[in-house]
Amino acid sequence: AHLTLREYALVESWDVEGNRVASAGLVPPSSESLTHAALYDASPAVRVVLHVDAPDLWRHARALGLPVTHADAANGTPAMALEARRLYREGTFASTRVAAMGGHEDGVLAIGGSAEEAGTALVAQLARARAAAW
Repeated sequence: AHLTLREYALVESWDVEGNRVASAGLVPPSSESLTHAALYDASPAVRVVLHVDAPDLWRHARALGLPVTHADAANGTPAMALEARRLYREGTFASTRVAAMGGHEDGVLAIGGSAEEAGTALVAQLARARAAAW
């Protein structure tokens, strides 16, 4: 409720393939910074990347027709970043705006041109997952 600049890292540059992130601030950047960066690089339409843990959505992503990264792409690795970018460029992530992280149990990504757009896509898919009779 009372965050200050002390709790933020500003990512200034990155190299996904080289597994490097340069940042400023008192805290280190998230381990998922590369994944976010890869999605920002994928398209200028991606202005917000949300990463949440959503067990219901993650477990049923395939049944819902959502893209899923390869299970061998671990959380916080260049492999995950490249997988997220691949799903955006070659899969349906650009249109679904929500994807599950196969190598990160419960991990889900949502993208959009704004926080509202990404959040709305995420909540809509979560509602679908919870409404389905599995």
